[in-house]
Amino acid sequence: MAQATDQDVRDFLGDTGQLSAARVSFMLRSAGNYVLGDGVPEEHESFRDLQVLRTCHLLEVSGAISGQVSSRSVGDVSISFASGGNDSSYMKLYSELKTQIFGLTGRIA
Repeated sequence: MAQATDQDVRDFLGDTGQLSAARVSFMLRSAGNYVLGDGVPEEHESFRDLQVLRTCHLLEVSGAISGQVSSRSVGDVSISFASGGNDSSYMKLYSELKTQIFGLTGRIA
């Protein structure tokens, strides 16, 4: 299976607004290296999906795309919570898919 493309990322994210092609391309290359480093060969059927998810994570933590809302207020009432640092909903999906590929190897059950 081939690596993901700029269009794959844009299709997954939906409206990407002012996100430049150069930024997406850079993050795609970085994400591909992370996926390879996690032990998933480029030929694996899920490589492209993992690369897209990792790219979205990198875009989110770099501030290029917005992530989950961390605070909200209505009138005099407000609520906020910590987002967990470098975690993102995309990284959670990435981890879940990677676990499906490798199972629970190396984890304490």
